Amino acid sequence: MVTTGTKFFLGATVLAFVASIAYGVSNGGGAGWMGTVGLLHVALALALLAVVVISIRDGNVPGQEADATTTSSAAQPPPVRSGWPAIAAVGLALLVVGASTEPIVFKGGVVVLLAAAVEWMVQGWSERASTDAAYNAAIRRRLLHPIELPLLGAAGLALVIYSFSRIMLFLSKAGGPFAFVVVGALILIGGYLFASRPGLKRGLVVGVCAIGALGLVSAGAVAAIDGEREIERHPTTGDEEAAACTASEEDAEGDHELEEVDEKGSQSVSATSGVLAEVFLRDGELTAELTGFAEPQRVLTVPRSTPSNILFTSEDDGKHRLTAYLGTVIEDANGTEIHIPQRVCTTLVEEDGQAILTVNFPKSSAATDEGDPYTLTVPGLDDQVIEVIVP
Repeated sequence: MVTTGTKFFLGATVLAFVASIAYGVSNGGGAGWMGTVGLLHVALALALLAVVVISIRDGNVPGQEADATTTSSAAQPPPVRSGWPAIAAVGLALLVVGASTEPIVFKGGVVVLLAAAVEWMVQGWSERASTDAAYNAAIRRRLLHPIELPLLGAAGLALVIYSFSRIMLFLSKAGGPFAFVVVGALILIGGYLFASRPGLKRGLVVGVCAIGALGLVSAGAVAAIDGEREIERHPTTGDEEAAACTASEEDAEGDHELEEVDEKGSQSVSATSGVLAEVFLRDGELTAELTGFAEPQRVLTVPRSTPSNILFTSEDDGKHRLTAYLGTVIEDANGTEIHIPQRVCTTLVEEDGQAILTVNFPKSSAATDEGDPYTLTVPGLDDQVIEVIVP
């Protein structure tokens, strides 16, 4: 006997095939071919469904079959509702979007797809473990909760931290601490209210926390999209443009940028710092003391292309810095070669203070321009120079 489903799909297949012929005859050109091919594909899909329905006979179970009411597919309980197919679809969408936008979106799609696949497979396996739905749910929890709960907790914490960081970076320098205090106070007040009323319904507490988390994440997303505030870059002694390596204490006084370079500079050095040499400014004289030499030296040998630490100690009044001249680099400016001097220096060191200067000479002294040696100097004391020899 031909089943109802079989009749439906066979009729739809014949109708689609006839429609494709009629459309092809009545319409010419590219549009006619496109419509005909489309209708033929519809007919093929319907034919495939008809074959499937014929093979399973609409899922009908013959009455004379033994144990048909307990072993047939129709007698089995329906599968439990699951949101993992929808989550997998979201992961697939993230893959498509991330392939043409940001790599992080693509990676997020991969993670979502893998999580959905694992959860979906475990759920399908647990549903077939027995005929008891409660038992099936229990074994699923026993298998996945040790993995799900730590991962979800870590992911939720990371999302909260990231959202809060985007908000703090979006706010102004003065508004950030104020917002931090306000949010902390609200959390403290909310925790106190929940603790002082133990009879509150669990749903109310969960709802309030969910609304707060949603508001935080939404605000973080908006702040992330709008971008961070412009953060002013603080100059350092390593910056060529604002290093102040040629400025003495008198030159830096009154100059906000130069003062910021030296502000809160360290005046002491750890005893464990490995140093190549110790340079002293004593009674207006700059000298280097080396292991194996009894007398102070005015020439210092430093290895090439190797970071080397030089300990600078100032024993004179006022503040002084040690500056290393590393030669020049050549840059092209509209066809003109420009020699740009390279220097590194310490911050201003007070009397009896110390600072470490890390130098790295890129080429030997023999490769430098004649009359342009490597040196160690103190700005403001032009006659005090330690020549540096780089083998």
